Amino acid sequence: FELLETIITNMPRATWQAYINMINQLLLVRLQSGKTPRYTRLITRYFALLVGKYDVSAYLDSLNSIQAGLGLNLVIQVWLPRLQSDVPVRSEAKIQVVGLTKFVCETPALLADANGQQIWSQSLLVLIKIILSPEYQQGFKTSDDTQDNDDFTVDMGYDTSYSKLHFASRPVMDLFPDIKDAGLALVQSLVKLCQSEPGKYRGLIQQALSGDPKLGAGLEGLVRGAGLSLT
Repeated sequence: FELLETIITNMPRATWQAYINMINQLLLVRLQSGKTPRYTRLITRYFALLVGKYDVSAYLDSLNSIQAGLGLNLVIQVWLPRLQSDVPVRSEAKIQVVGLTKFVCETPALLADANGQQIWSQSLLVLIKIILSPEYQQGFKTSDDTQDNDDFTVDMGYDTSYSKLHFASRPVMDLFPDIKDAGLALVQSLVKLCQSEPGKYRGLIQQALSGDPKLGAGLEGLVRGAGLSLT
């Protein structure tokens, strides 16, 4: 997964686009054979990074070419449940917020039917929960804070020098350095979305967060703090 992150972050999309379907098929085979919390954490981080670095189509088009509707099925069955039960922290929290912001604010086609509206609402709900969580407020640490760096067991034997290298702390890399405040970017994206069709999205946002008044109040506080309003 670190290799995939390096490719997505540093190489032009055209360079690896031809291989994305094969990569996703391999990842999904592994997911089906062993859906461990560790692997689920890694693959959902990959989903968020893919969407965040490019767009929602980079995620949906590839997965839907493998099986019709697969992209949204993974959102509702794997991605969102993982974020609810295993809240991302620090640098991964930012990756998830950036990816889900694009998913919520740049996929109007989701709202074409009841199922899509449910997925949109749940995505927004999870997104606001992350933004308001204590874990998100912790920010970055100075060393590697990923909960799992790879998904393979390494037989290190008695090579103590390798052990020291393997477990050495590494500096955290901000994979979205151009986005200084992911929470502010979310607020700005929601405001822009609401402005595109005044009255429509504000109602959908209120409906999505109606089950937890604290989330609605928290979002309103973020919007006011940014000097903006949802129309």
